[in-house]
Amino acid sequence: MTRAIVALLQIMSDTEDAPLRRRLEATELLLAYEAPQEAVDQAKAFLTSVFEDAEQRVDDRLDALKLMRKAEARKITALTVTAGDARANRELWRQLEIGRRREAMFKAGLWEDAPKDWCADLLSDDYVEPPVSAHDALRGMARKA
Repeated sequence: MTRAIVALLQIMSDTEDAPLRRRLEATELLLAYEAPQEAVDQAKAFLTSVFEDAEQRVDDRLDALKLMRKAEARKITALTVTAGDARANRELWRQLEIGRRREAMFKAGLWEDAPKDWCADLLSDDYVEPPVSAHDALRGMARKA
């Protein structure tokens, strides 16, 4: 263990001189970066002792819970969509809609005599895909099948 990690563990464990707020801060600094599993386990045990102690102030218990959640689970974030992703989504939607139209024409018996421009609107530069992910649409189609 590095000297910094040892110092943070000492502060976290100091029940006599260090106020609980500072001990929680030391725990946060310990968990914010990579640390040996032994140090992480000690920090989690400390946090658990704080948030399970009904005698502690609610603010301190909530802070301990916040830190524990950060340590045990990755944060859920919204996906960022790049221009390349948007183009790929548009092209996938285009292919899905062409396939659906082709299937409908085939079922209606119109495929043999399909007009030359039967999907021109889907292939045009003006094509606007639906506002949802094409991958989500495919997953929905797979569930129905």
